[in-house]
Amino acid sequence: MNDGCDLIRVTALCFIMTDKEIKLDARLNAVASLVRNGVTLYDIGSDHAYLPVSLLTQNKIPFAYICDVARGPLSKAEETVKTYGVSDRSRLCLSDGMKSVEIIPPCDISIAGMGGELIASIIDACPDVKDPDVRLVLQPMTRGEELRRYLCENGFEILCENTVFEGKYYTVISCRYTGERYELSPSELVLGKASVGRENGEFFAMAENKLEILKAIYDGKKRGGADCFYEEKLIDEITKILDNGEKR
Repeated sequence: MNDGCDLIRVTALCFIMTDKEIKLDARLNAVASLVRNGVTLYDIGSDHAYLPVSLLTQNKIPFAYICDVARGPLSKAEETVKTYGVSDRSRLCLSDGMKSVEIIPPCDISIAGMGGELIASIIDACPDVKDPDVRLVLQPMTRGEELRRYLCENGFEILCENTVFEGKYYTVISCRYTGERYELSPSELVLGKASVGRENGEFFAMAENKLEILKAIYDGKKRGGADCFYEEKLIDEITKILDNGEKR
């Protein structure tokens, strides 16, 4: 099968020994924390390839497919791969989403730094992700509620979410396909349901931030005479979540 990886391939000939170490920012570190040990990683929209190369140099994963839709980011990724000496354990793939790669379970697929709707469309275009041995690690920059809506309406179980702050709040979602559809409440769509941030306080800080934004939207719509039912319901749900969190 021509998987698109033949277009740009990194071989052991460009292997360079180095003692350098990649320091991931909080956002990418949160993504890395949800990648399973010992499985192949497909990093979609990899850009500089910092995430897969970091995991490879730590020996957390044995092999990585580094995928991007454009040659420019792949060239940057190739430089990173060479610099950190992981050429023999990675492959660069010119691919629109996952259309030009063959997904071979067991594996994890990371899709980070994109809008939630775009991430959903990438998943929807690849039926191979509907395998119990495939885990998705997703980090939407925007429209996280649209991504969660897609996941629950299409049978992807959300296993956990990791909330972090890096200039703004980000949430990383780990999920897998089960085929069972379910519903999320408005607050679960916006904030997430299974956030590990509930333990370290980041989740509640994010919830407070969302609440302030919602109140401003509510006030503006109310002054303009617009329907505020959705915002009012969401404000009530988030307020209850924060109150329960403070009582713990």
